[in-house]
Amino acid sequence: MKLIPFAFQFILLFFSYSIQVQAQVKTILIDAGHGGKDKGSAWDTLLEKDIILDFAKYFEGIDCGPEYKIEFLRTSDEYFTFNGRVQKINELKPHCIISLHHNMNIDSLQSGVQIFYCRENYNEKASLALANKVIQLFPKDIPIINSPEHANFLVLRDVNCPGILLEIGYMTNEHDRNLILSEDYRKRVASAIIQAIVK
Repeated sequence: MKLIPFAFQFILLFFSYSIQVQAQVKTILIDAGHGGKDKGSAWDTLLEKDIILDFAKYFEGIDCGPEYKIEFLRTSDEYFTFNGRVQKINELKPHCIISLHHNMNIDSLQSGVQIFYCRENYNEKASLALANKVIQLFPKDIPIINSPEHANFLVLRDVNCPGILLEIGYMTNEHDRNLILSEDYRKRVASAIIQAIVK
C-alpha cells in the first residue's frame, strides 16, 4: 500500500522537473517583416514580404542547443498592424526578437546590410550587445554599413525583450539581390545570427 504514495510522489517530482526544464528554454523569435497587405519594398515582381518570409525558413532546423528554441512570428502571408505585431511578440515572451527585412533605394548602386537597435527600449544594452555580436559573425559578402544604428522602430521600442532589426541588403542592387536570393547566403546569414545569440 505504501508503494502507491511513493509512485505518486515520483511522478509529481518528474513532472515538476520537466516543467522547470521547459521554463528554462529560451525562445529566439524570428520576425519576417511585413506580410499580407503590407508588401514592404519591391523590385520588379519581387515583394519584400515574400522574399523575407522565404529567407526566414532557413532558420528552421538550426541547432541552437538545449537552452534555446527558434519560433516564428509568421509562417504565412499574415498581416499585422504595428501594434498587433508588438502585442503578439510580447504574448510569446521571447528571449529576443530578430526582425528581418530587405532594403530598397532609387539609386541602384546603393548596397549594404544595416543592423538597428533601439535606445528607447529598457533592454537597450542587451540589444546593442546582440547587434555588435551579429556584426562580428555576419557574412561580409554584402558590406555592413552604419551599424549598429539606433532607430525608434515600434517593433524594437515597445517589446519586452532585447531585439534587433536587420535590413539584409538592397533588393534594388543587383549584387545584393543575387545574394539575397541565394540559398548559400541565406543559410550562412541565419547560422551567423543564431550563433551570435547562443554563444
